[in-house]
Amino acid sequence: MGLIDLQRQILSLCFDEVPSEAALGALGQRDAWLTYREMIRDRLLRELRIALPRTRALVGDGAFQAAFVHHLAHEPPRTRFFREVVCEFVACALPLWAADAALHPASCDLARYELALWEVRDLAARPDEPVAEFSFEGVAVLSRALRLLPLDYAVRSEDALEARPTFLCVQRPEDAERGKVWKLTPSTFQLLSRLAREDKSASEVIRDTAQASGARIDAKYLDSVCETLAQFLEAGIILGSR
Repeated sequence: MGLIDLQRQILSLCFDEVPSEAALGALGQRDAWLTYREMIRDRLLRELRIALPRTRALVGDGAFQAAFVHHLAHEPPRTRFFREVVCEFVACALPLWAADAALHPASCDLARYELALWEVRDLAARPDEPVAEFSFEGVAVLSRALRLLPLDYAVRSEDALEARPTFLCVQRPEDAERGKVWKLTPSTFQLLSRLAREDKSASEVIRDTAQASGARIDAKYLDSVCETLAQFLEAGIILGSR
């Protein structure tokens, strides 16, 4: 058996919903390989339970376990880092949970929220390239340890799980181990989202955001935007310009 064939047999043994008798026969030492399968699956499941505790509690062990089994069988992990398995699992589980009318309708939003909290923990906030002092004529540089979430449900631990449009910025400051959660207004969320994705100067983004919302760009509007940007800079959400 070649190396690639051996790898395929092991992957099949570990990730198929039911261990293949053909794989077990080809590999030999049936009991040892079944124990190995159980250890791998248990380690992955424990990582998901640590990362998504509230999601697991909300959907229930049955739906969570079923999504895990489906994930391994149909879209198995493609990373060697355990922490990155969480993102792959959530991407696979969301369509299943969205289609399950028996689950709480906030389940998918809660999973997205907990995933964001998990991801920012291991992201470097500052980019590799130099960052200059913030300028309205430059392109804003945002923290890399940041996720922007437009949600249909209020899902923070202090919120009731109820239908309410919610706009969150999940960010880990450079000097902190855990992420912070900022609840934004719709207009502030749109501004920050545009700053994050558009390769335009801050002035252009502010103008485009105002025009899209029908806001009048007057002294009051500009004062409000400047105050918001100052808060983003102080919090480390915006790092500067390039």
